[in-house]
Amino acid sequence: MASDAPAVETTIEATQPAPTPGEKDTRPKQWADGPFPLIATPRFSGEDKTCPFTTAASHMALVHNVLLRTLNSIYLQAPRVPANEHLDFIHYSLVWSALIHAHHHGEEAQFFPGVEEAAGVPGLMTGNVDQHHLFTPGIKVYESYLQSCITTPGGFSGDKLCEIIDGFATTLQQHLADEIQTILKLREYGDKIPILKLIEEEGKKVMGEIPKTSVLMLLTVNLEKNFEGGIHNDFPPASGVVRMLMRFVWPIPKRKWWKFASCGWDGKRRELKYAPLVEA
Repeated sequence: MASDAPAVETTIEATQPAPTPGEKDTRPKQWADGPFPLIATPRFSGEDKTCPFTTAASHMALVHNVLLRTLNSIYLQAPRVPANEHLDFIHYSLVWSALIHAHHHGEEAQFFPGVEEAAGVPGLMTGNVDQHHLFTPGIKVYESYLQSCITTPGGFSGDKLCEIIDGFATTLQQHLADEIQTILKLREYGDKIPILKLIEEEGKKVMGEIPKTSVLMLLTVNLEKNFEGGIHNDFPPASGVVRMLMRFVWPIPKRKWWKFASCGWDGKRRELKYAPLVEA
């Protein structure tokens, strides 16, 4: 159940034969660039790099790709996580929904109203809010199921979770891609919309409000620094002190959850611990 849109980056196909008994299996596993495809940034796709709307849309695409990488990491690993790690995986999966709620709340409460006010067009961003409503019920089912498994993690079913994700993921992925084009189309309003100021203010507010040891850490370990050749490796902007806290302090309280993430603390993609093998 994946979208027909092509992925930005594809996992390298396996060429190694299956290992003999007793031999370590070194065949590659699927990575978090699918089944729900990542989004190419406008900056990478050839849009005017000096245009603030290109920059704003590219930054939004990077955040959306964190949501997609994390969802892919959950979908690929859910049926294969061993029972003794179910509880950690359940918490990891719940942090994803907390991140997406924080992101969309920030858009609806601050970013979208700011755009509409600057453009002088009430309802300009209503289509985006309407899309939020299409997949929110599915995410609530996802959350309810995971919450019900916290007290009895032995009853967790990865196949059941994937079935729930199948119910909303295609609509979500389409929305995340559509929103990038929506931001680019705002160019028609020109300097009337201070797009970078608006998106940066909303980003700072969300980053300031989300729990640092859970939601911010999920974002950190699913943000690939080498994406599109590393042209975005300075995103998101942060001071040296904050980067130190993100790497050495804030990860510690929930450290058992991050084993399921798509990237290491250096921002480089890593093999998903329980993903299926790439088919030869």
